[in-house]
Amino acid sequence: MTSVMEGKFRIGHFNGMATVVEKFFKLIKPTKAFFGQKDLQQLQIVKTLVKQMNVAIEIISIPTAREKNGLAKSSRNKLLSDYEKNKSSLIYKCLKYCAHNKEKEIAELKIFIKNQFKKETDIALEYVEFVNLNTMLPIKKWEKENAICIAAYINSVRLIDNIIL
Repeated sequence: MTSVMEGKFRIGHFNGMATVVEKFFKLIKPTKAFFGQKDLQQLQIVKTLVKQMNVAIEIISIPTAREKNGLAKSSRNKLLSDYEKNKSSLIYKCLKYCAHNKEKEIAELKIFIKNQFKKETDIALEYVEFVNLNTMLPIKKWEKENAICIAAYINSVRLIDNIIL
């Protein structure tokens, strides 16, 4: 779960995050903890961590807040010009296209997304993955619970987003 997508591009990030979250949970002893779906892989890792810790903490996922154009809200958005924010809406447009076209094969949808990004000069696709929601591992065929995850760069700003299907 930690070696794909964000784990592949941000080596060690999830180990550090999990260590900090575990220490907070042991110190604070919450009954509920809230994590955003925008960082879906992190959310799923925290759910797994809680199971491994065998503690009674309810992990509540909060839907991704979005700008008017669909761009996932993030502190990184402050680094974008209005033009770049507009261009970045391509990420959400691709996610929505896939959500509305689940009758298509995953390989076909991946090609669609890659082609959409190739048409643009200011935004570059880092990865697109269709994953099993519970394991966060890539899938080639639709399963019961899935998500589509995209990471892209607009100039030097890295953006991530996903949609749960």
